Amino acid sequence: MNYKKVFLSAAVACLIAIPSTTSGAETAKIEVDGEQIPTEVPPKIEDSRTMVPIRVISENLGAYVDWDGDTKSVLIAREGGTISNPLNQSRDEISLIVNGEIISTDVSPNIVNSRTLVPIRAASEALGSYIQWDGDTNTVRVFTDFNQEEDKTEDDTEDDKKEDDTQEDLESPEQDKGEDSGQDRDTDTEDENDRNDYDEKDRENEKDNKEDNEKDDPEQDVPEDDEQIADNWTLEDYNNYNTSNFRENELFHQSVDFDNLDYPRLNAAIFYVTNEIRAEHNLSELKHTVELEIAAWNHSKSMAEQEFFSHNNSYNSDRYSPSDRGELAGILNPSIAENIAMSSFYDETYLSMAENILDMWMDSEGHRDNILSENAIQLGTGAYDRGGQAGQYGGATLYFTQKFQWYQEVESTDSTDPSPHQY
Repeated sequence: MNYKKVFLSAAVACLIAIPSTTSGAETAKIEVDGEQIPTEVPPKIEDSRTMVPIRVISENLGAYVDWDGDTKSVLIAREGGTISNPLNQSRDEISLIVNGEIISTDVSPNIVNSRTLVPIRAASEALGSYIQWDGDTNTVRVFTDFNQEEDKTEDDTEDDKKEDDTQEDLESPEQDKGEDSGQDRDTDTEDENDRNDYDEKDRENEKDNKEDNEKDDPEQDVPEDDEQIADNWTLEDYNNYNTSNFRENELFHQSVDFDNLDYPRLNAAIFYVTNEIRAEHNLSELKHTVELEIAAWNHSKSMAEQEFFSHNNSYNSDRYSPSDRGELAGILNPSIAENIAMSSFYDETYLSMAENILDMWMDSEGHRDNILSENAIQLGTGAYDRGGQAGQYGGATLYFTQKFQWYQEVESTDSTDPSPHQY
């Protein structure tokens, strides 16, 4: 059995959003590192955001919490950090300040039964934790250590495999597709056993055989002009393909080599599948914009290299917000909505990976709203491999970012950030 862990987050107009709850839900449960947390005031859903008592943050996420009555501010700092407040006067609503930075949220902290409630995603992600939302049970799952959770999942694989062996005939073809953004993705047992039998020696033998064949027939690797396929995706290819014909390009149907991943090709696959979904909803096709792609790819790269998952980059103030990152990519008028995701993949083509990520985003109201927004006019997408294997079967864990420009087309100058097309 394969596992795919998924974390999703959406930002609209640069505001943090938690994936929406099921319709009509008013309360929620919270788990931290697998344990359900009892609270004196139950977590509640407010405008599709999960609000939790501030004590959950202080007692379970290793944070210091304070209240500044003069400025009506909730102050949160990592353990060992210093409580600080940049405000010198109160606002109309309660402010949330994490590690000395004002966190913008579309639902402000509020007080219920003498308990201060704060938006769990905004506070948790600012403290370096990860969030999963289970819409079936209205549960927010917080992971304070992603690697620890990943190891736990891998350790459970053998037990799950034994259970699947006894139920293989009962498996549905739908089981190899995650049903919601917080669930692991299973594939059937036969594929798993095939992977176990396919070891490094087999790869070396195939490589040797391929080299021998090429030596015997030096002309076989030179296809006819009408059959020749480029090695990777280029910016010029966006001029030749659109939503109606991109699936004809064989590049998207090739299996992903995680040791030699073609980022521009994967970015393009996500771009086209996004527009394909918009077309199904009778929405206009978004234009590809290289500056948005550069900004998206560099944010995925930052999250992967610095091991965080958030719309706000607390490690680099120059690229803190979606707009900051847009400006580094050369965008003079950023008006950006952003979707992010993190997931593990094993056997995939470029197209199937893009389809899986879009399925997950579309299962979440906040992400779906960005994808289907009539305000969006341009799009750039960027994926980046975290590095190292995703589990005992190989594969990789990747970060994904979509950046939508709203209202007016991008005005640009030269980017100071690197481009995935030059990587």
